Amino acid sequence: MAEFGIDFKDAGFPDEVAMPEKVELRQWAAIIKYADHFLGCDSLGQHMAYSLDTPASVVFGATYPENTSYAKSEKFNHIDLGQMTREYDPIRITMDERISRKQEQIMTMTPEIEDYVVAACNGDPIEE
Repeated sequence: MAEFGIDFKDAGFPDEVAMPEKVELRQWAAIIKYADHFLGCDSLGQHMAYSLDTPASVVFGATYPENTSYAKSEKFNHIDLGQMTREYDPIRITMDERISRKQEQIMTMTPEIEDYVVAACNGDPIEE
């Protein structure tokens, strides 16, 4: 969900990065409203899911637990991928998506991380 595209290939990411284009916020809201479950990162999608009463699993990386939204919501499952590796890095709001890459590797999806996220979404016991 972005207003502008990010050239992931130029930033050194593999070709497999998916980024839907030309989907308006109203369309995203409809998709999230009628979804059985929202899975996404700490972003606008989670706020839409909360406001539309859609159950959600939200993946966090650089965000500290005390800064997570809806921490007490019974409909939200928070999946913290940064708990062992995150470092303090002030958030910068800028059009340049490459300004700070300090926490970038936290959200890299490996097969093991994918299994972890799927297990968390399913409510399965998770081995740390």
